[in-house]
Amino acid sequence: ERSHGVTIDVAQKSFTTETKSVTLLDAPGHSDFIPKMITGVCGADVAILVVPATSGEFESGFGPNGQTKEHALLLKALGVNQIIVSVNK
Repeated sequence: ERSHGVTIDVAQKSFTTETKSVTLLDAPGHSDFIPKMITGVCGADVAILVVPATSGEFESGFGPNGQTKEHALLLKALGVNQIIVSVNK
């Protein structure tokens, strides 16, 4: 995964605080791995959607075939109503 620069499988890490039990899932965003992304999102209460800040990439993410737009729609369709948007330079 690291050599290709994309997440291929869903990674999981858990921790507990005094009041919460948190499970973090790193789901793939590349279009070739959308089924795995959906699997990772199915049980989520909240999502962090990472979008590129690079000129051109940001705009294309919201275009007709943009992955950012597709991911946001999938999150909503899968019942995730709380989305944190993180801009990655």
